Amino acid sequence: MPRSIGSGVFRSEEMVLCQLFLQSNVAFETTCHLGILEFRDLNPKMNAYQRKYVDEVRHIGEVQRKLVYLNQQLINENIEIVKPDVEPLIPRYREIIEMENRIDVIDTKLRHINNYLDSLRLKELELIERSKILDKTTELLETTRRQRSYSVNGLDDYRLERMAQGQLKNRNIPEGNKIYTATGLIRSEKALAFRKIIWRVCGQNALVQFYDVETPINDVRVNEYIQKKVFLIMCPGQQLFIKIKKICDAFHAVQYPLPEGDLQYKQMRAQVENELRDVKLIIEETHSQKHKTLSAVAAAENFQTWVIQFTKLRGIFATMNLYQKTEKGFLVEGWCSNNDYSLLTGIIDQINKKVGVQGQACVEKVPTNSTPPTYFRSNKFIKGFQNIVDSYGVATYREINPAPYTIITFPFLFAIMFADAGHGTVMLLFALWMILCERRLKNASKNEIWLTFFDGRYIIGLMGAFSIYTGSIYNDVFAKGINVFGTSFKLPNHLNHTNVDLSIDSLHKGTKPYPFGVDPAWQLSENKILFLNSFKMKLSVILGVSQMFFGVILSLFNHIHRKNIVSILFEFIPQTIFLLSLFGYLIVLVFAKWLIVWDDKPAPSILIDFINMFLMKYPDKPAYLAPWFDHKQLIQTILLILALMQVPIMLLVKPVIKVVFHSKNHDSIGNEDHSESTGDVFIHQAIHTIEYCLGSISHTASYLRLWALSLAHSQLSEVLWSMVMRAGFASSSSNDLVRIATTYLAFGFWAILTVAILIVMEGLSAFLHALRLHWVEFQSKFYQGSGFTFRPFDLKTILTETNILAE
Repeated sequence: MPRSIGSGVFRSEEMVLCQLFLQSNVAFETTCHLGILEFRDLNPKMNAYQRKYVDEVRHIGEVQRKLVYLNQQLINENIEIVKPDVEPLIPRYREIIEMENRIDVIDTKLRHINNYLDSLRLKELELIERSKILDKTTELLETTRRQRSYSVNGLDDYRLERMAQGQLKNRNIPEGNKIYTATGLIRSEKALAFRKIIWRVCGQNALVQFYDVETPINDVRVNEYIQKKVFLIMCPGQQLFIKIKKICDAFHAVQYPLPEGDLQYKQMRAQVENELRDVKLIIEETHSQKHKTLSAVAAAENFQTWVIQFTKLRGIFATMNLYQKTEKGFLVEGWCSNNDYSLLTGIIDQINKKVGVQGQACVEKVPTNSTPPTYFRSNKFIKGFQNIVDSYGVATYREINPAPYTIITFPFLFAIMFADAGHGTVMLLFALWMILCERRLKNASKNEIWLTFFDGRYIIGLMGAFSIYTGSIYNDVFAKGINVFGTSFKLPNHLNHTNVDLSIDSLHKGTKPYPFGVDPAWQLSENKILFLNSFKMKLSVILGVSQMFFGVILSLFNHIHRKNIVSILFEFIPQTIFLLSLFGYLIVLVFAKWLIVWDDKPAPSILIDFINMFLMKYPDKPAYLAPWFDHKQLIQTILLILALMQVPIMLLVKPVIKVVFHSKNHDSIGNEDHSESTGDVFIHQAIHTIEYCLGSISHTASYLRLWALSLAHSQLSEVLWSMVMRAGFASSSSNDLVRIATTYLAFGFWAILTVAILIVMEGLSAFLHALRLHWVEFQSKFYQGSGFTFRPFDLKTILTETNILAE
């Protein structure tokens, strides 16, 4: 886009509805250049088959199906597709016909070659199967042919098996019925069931023999390698033989007849070997011809060019089906950014100069009551954060966009929960690798999980950077504290001469506060968790109330933009007073407790004091717990009454004014006027008021997840260090090599668990909680999210979204 992104990030761009008139002879070419318009359907009552260009769309679809077939052949042959250096232009009509003819010739030729190859491979399979049968039945047939005609009636399985193995050569077999032989191949897993069925049907009147085929056979009938067995069945009588053949068909067994005499047997073997050799040679030559044909198509950059051009053509004709046909041309309507309207007129002027007076096109803005689409200008950095917001709901037209603020607040709240400088460093390095190598990694894989990480590389990078910052404040690096500046903790005088086991040398020398973050002396303290829990809990409330108040401030800008004075006076101001009177005062109490020096006396409980404020109870307290500041009881009473007074104001004033003065809905520009009943107006406002009042309380409590997840992450990190790394360091072996090996193994195990659990799983958990805090607690204060995305007719977007070609 020609404009900078700054004009369309904080608030969606102003959109205008444009109406164009295009001559029929320039409609196609003009459409190709209108990539800044989102076209409206001017034929809503027509189905897809009644549109003007339905035949063109269907015809191009047929060509694309041929290209899909051609692409599959290139993939099967492992032929690399050469991409054109320059994006192909949209072809003219004569060029389209020439391309279609060439594609049709190649498609016909390839299908003929593939059909011929299929028949050759089937012939090859039959010859291979026949060869296997001849090889496996040689010994038995040589034995049985030395016997005269005989009957197997009355022979038991043991004697039949011995006969099949050549052990009854000299046994006189009574003459009788003619012996019929069935031979073929069957899947190995079906052999046992096949034998049982033959036995149940024929009893002891049939001899069944199986011979294993050493290697699987590539069965082109089902396109897979199958382990098979050669079977040979001998039975007396034609009726029994017919039953056996039906059983073979039921088991999908392939049957081949055997020659009668030795001479015919030898001739068949020689014939099979010769034919198999010839078929393999023909297959090789045919496959070589196919490979040359496909290589020529791919190497000449034809295939990729065809795919791009026909994808563009289909998109253009599908768009032209939205136009309204008139006597002299087409009437076109579409949404356009007001900032790009001059660009649109410039495109129309260029086309008019090119085609002359016979194809003049014109464009103008038209008034409308329809809701315009929402359009934010973006880039690859902002896109990830914009997707986070849009996943909840696309912003209503001209509504404040949360995405720019989410760039900072989202990774920061994530880092409050993640809060480990070591883990943040690993995350930041991973993100930097994806950012620095993004050109190479962009199309490295189509795995959905990988693409999710890659698309969020800038989000991951900021989450890692903020985690380093918060982890440094908490002095937490892989669950260990770092004594960078030397502790500033000073022991009380009465403890200076007692036997205290401490490992920080300067513990008793500090006179100034620790320069940055938590003093490392807390790592040695027994009440470390109590101290950090108190600090993180209060910090969570402060950050939560601050973000919610910021959301309320953003709602003011929405009201100002919509010129809604009533909402400013009787919604924004009461909401602000309600929130600050209660939870703003809570933050004041937190800072007051931090700033007041309590010496060795226990500090008052903010929770109890805040509950008493709601109950308006002020029990007697010790002298040192007298009001923290002057007139505290009076101030609390005033603030509580002030907050309660805002509820009826939010609940009643705005709907009363709306009903009395019949005010119009100004939530979005151009909305159609609609009337609401008095009951609906009051119910809607009541729901909104109750949601805000109760939400202010529940959302404040919800921000305590910042403390809870931070505690869980730090404790899990500490447990992992104690159970794995410390165990590796504490090896009791006297052998140095054993201790070194133990340490290395412990480190490897610890590193794997750290990445898998603490970084990936815990990171995902913190990500989801940060997502919830933004979607519900923050955005609910000002964000409606009831819009729809602006989708201009962009050929590059169409090429990106199409699946006709695997990249």
